[in-house]
Amino acid sequence: MKKLALSLAIVLTLSDSAFALDRNAMQAANNLAHEHMTCAAHSLIVASCLIEKDKTDPTGERYKELGGTFIEREVRIGDIAGFRSKHQKHG
Repeated sequence: MKKLALSLAIVLTLSDSAFALDRNAMQAANNLAHEHMTCAAHSLIVASCLIEKDKTDPTGERYKELGGTFIEREVRIGDIAGFRSKHQKHG
């Protein structure tokens, strides 16, 4: 967990300039991106359920925003680390 937290701090504080990551750093960035996508999926599922249950409750919209934030972070981590998913490369 400490390595993951350290990787997060490094990845999120670096500029957009291109750089090479060693294998361990690339794996840590990949793991971090995966964790963000997992959290995004969970947040968006909860949002969908809450919004369907009560459209007037703002909690569902907050979960939806949180899911979007996790997706944005995953893409940012991927850009910084120099990797993207197949659909992003061709899109």
